[in-house]
Amino acid sequence: MIHFGDFIYLTLFLGLVVLAFTDAYYGYIYPATYLIIFPTLFLTPLHILNALLTYLILLLLSRKYAFGLGDIEILAILSLILGLKMTLWILMIACLFCIISFLFNKKRSFRFIPYIAIATGIIYMVLSFNIFTI
Repeated sequence: MIHFGDFIYLTLFLGLVVLAFTDAYYGYIYPATYLIIFPTLFLTPLHILNALLTYLILLLLSRKYAFGLGDIEILAILSLILGLKMTLWILMIACLFCIISFLFNKKRSFRFIPYIAIATGIIYMVLSFNIFTI
């Protein structure tokens, strides 16, 4: 039986898919595409302090290391909606996929939002099937 709770994060995933395709194709994130994720903010408890902390730390790290502002914004939004613990799991899995992609394709720069979208889908599937407790 399908519950309403299964569809709460549907707009988040649709938004991540759209953002992943625009980042992969254009290399740029249009701010209007964040509006797709907006309905999720009303359906979930928000972790505002986690999102601010994530945004500020990644913004400071981006001054020394190459990290795009769109990546920072997406990770802050995920931290706002999902919490810091799940966001760190998503970031770890996305980095793992990026490293694996680097081993096969020796490029120096990668579009990171597609990896974040795939990692978010994997984390959500793991949690929804209760395979592991995160």
